[in-house]
Amino acid sequence: MKRWIAFILAALMLLSFSVITASAKEDDQTRILISEGDDLAESQASGTSVGWRNSKVDSGAAPLKLMEVDGELAVGVVLTGSAAEFHNTVRFLYYTDTPVDLTEMKYLEFDFYISNAEHYNNNINLELTSSGRQDYEEMSIYGNVFKLVDGWNHIKIALSDMKQDTSPAGPLDLTKWNFFRLCLNGAYDLGDEELTLAIDNLCFWNGIDQDTLDVMEMIEELKDYNSKDKINAKNYNAVKAKVAAARAAYDDLSDEAKEMIKDQEGLRVIMTADSAIEKYEEALAKEEENKDNQDDTTGEEPQKSGCSGAISLCGGAMMLLAAAWISMTARKKED
Repeated sequence: MKRWIAFILAALMLLSFSVITASAKEDDQTRILISEGDDLAESQASGTSVGWRNSKVDSGAAPLKLMEVDGELAVGVVLTGSAAEFHNTVRFLYYTDTPVDLTEMKYLEFDFYISNAEHYNNNINLELTSSGRQDYEEMSIYGNVFKLVDGWNHIKIALSDMKQDTSPAGPLDLTKWNFFRLCLNGAYDLGDEELTLAIDNLCFWNGIDQDTLDVMEMIEELKDYNSKDKINAKNYNAVKAKVAAARAAYDDLSDEAKEMIKDQEGLRVIMTADSAIEKYEEALAKEEENKDNQDDTTGEEPQKSGCSGAISLCGGAMMLLAAAWISMTARKKED
């Protein structure tokens, strides 16, 4: 609610000045989208074909295919029968021939679909590598990493929770990731039942959500207004509105996001701009007060004191008496 009030206030104050924009840049790197589930590899067999494939096809397993699942286009497989396990039947592999820099990323995310979660035993193997294949230059996580329910599941795994390989093959080179592998462990006896598994929206995320990104962009705009000298009659309303909007948006963030912005000196930028506005307003008020005092002084008629008036009157009388005495003296001489 605070944020909406602040934005309404900002809009009203900026009608004749400028418009606040808080949308994310199209080229921001908060997320690196790898696949939206629409890029199958040309070959499902072993190799380095770009896109999704099932490495168990070499052993006679069903290949991955494009399918629509609950209205979403995804890569998946439909299983039937009773003679296999997930681990030995389905492995979701993704390979790209364009290495991706993950040094600023904190999470791996994807959506996974299972039509009947009872056939999954909450046990996975997941690997990221920079070698273009499994088991070399890898970072991995195993075991009870996430639980699945029927339907679509959003999976988020912190890269810090994954283990770097310490074998001679070496750890993942975060500057050139190029391979993903997901193996689900679970036995099934489907009989005539069909079991659908699918994956979609594979991406990496740096942990900065859209609200936090909006605040960071507002803060960037306020960096130029770090003293009252940067505030003037033309930009005063716009800057004041931006400060109000940034502060309200910051207050609505999670505690974790607030700490991150504090660490980057973002809160200090907001407070500095707010202080600049206050000092500018104080200077305006002082200037107005001085102007009023000056107007009061120049508007008054000078007043003569009673003493000076009396002195003037006495002086005039003395001059008249002197003139009369001179005249009388002159007459006597004539006589």
